[in-house]
Amino acid sequence: MAGRLLIGQGHTVTLHARDTARAGHARAVLPAAENVLVGDLGSLDGIRSVATQAGAAGRFDAVIHNAGVGYREPRRDRRRPVPAVHGQCARALPADRVDAAA
Repeated sequence: MAGRLLIGQGHTVTLHARDTARAGHARAVLPAAENVLVGDLGSLDGIRSVATQAGAAGRFDAVIHNAGVGYREPRRDRRRPVPAVHGQCARALPADRVDAAA
């Protein structure tokens, strides 16, 4: 897990989870994480919620965007969530919160 490696190197890490149950699991697995942002990136409302939480969390030196849709995940509807997750999420984080020089 990238978060474990980064924390081991002395970095401050904020995680993301799709829902509160997964957030609790993430926190249990990596208790040294500073924060866990919660929101389903398969919907525009979820993307906006995570972006708002990220904006409130302060500046980030880097963002590792590795969210995806697992092949074992049940489909909630007929639309394909991959374009939303990969296309819109990366642009939703306020640009002034990421240090471009990092």
